[in-house]
Amino acid sequence: MSDKVLEMRGPVHGTKDAKRVAAGSSVGAVIETYDFIGFGTAAARYFGTAFFPNSNSVTGTLAAFATLGVGFAARPLGGIVGGHLGDKVGRKPVLVGSLILMGIATFAIGLLPTYAQAGVVAPILLVVVRIIQGLAFGAEWGGAILMSYEHAPWRKKGAFTGIVQAGFPVGLLLANLVFLGSVHLGGDWAWRVPFLFSIVLVGCDEAATTDVGPDPAGENLPGAEYEAEDIGEDPGPETEENSTDGDS
Repeated sequence: MSDKVLEMRGPVHGTKDAKRVAAGSSVGAVIETYDFIGFGTAAARYFGTAFFPNSNSVTGTLAAFATLGVGFAARPLGGIVGGHLGDKVGRKPVLVGSLILMGIATFAIGLLPTYAQAGVVAPILLVVVRIIQGLAFGAEWGGAILMSYEHAPWRKKGAFTGIVQAGFPVGLLLANLVFLGSVHLGGDWAWRVPFLFSIVLVGCDEAATTDVGPDPAGENLPGAEYEAEDIGEDPGPETEENSTDGDS
């Protein structure tokens, strides 16, 4: 294995920020899950009457769940775009940017007008912010896993990335607890407050990841001394042997 490949795997014992990156990425996963899955709770309880009042209760709820599905459809695209940008500019900027984007989109849901206030524009806006949520979640999830992986010690990369995965059930639980507490507010505030509260969580995660250093595998980006195709320039013993066999 060439020195350049080893360099891209990061330090053998991990970086000094390894634990902070894993913790910060886990908190980010909690927040992203809170924002993304909390939408499902609101769709089941409130969005049918708030955004699709002209339908009967069953049809309105199904329409609300359809907007929920739009976010899942957008996630793969967000992962592709986020992964590409992460390779170009680094994991941390993409991770921070996706968290901010998700926070703004979720906060915006709490400010959306209902169908009674804006007519058909209201559900259209709901779909738009849901798509933005899906894109942000797709970009954040892959970036958080990769960032934790790249900072972690070689022999503990699975354990460190598992910490990020643990953020998902915590975010799910937190979203349901907040909606359980807000139900007593009544009216539109019962579903608006949980979405507005998201901006506080995003601020907490930004504070936790502010001092994290650059990606160990791409700290020279942009303008790195190596490119992906350069890794294969040194054919190594096996390639040379295969080449000789081919010539014979």
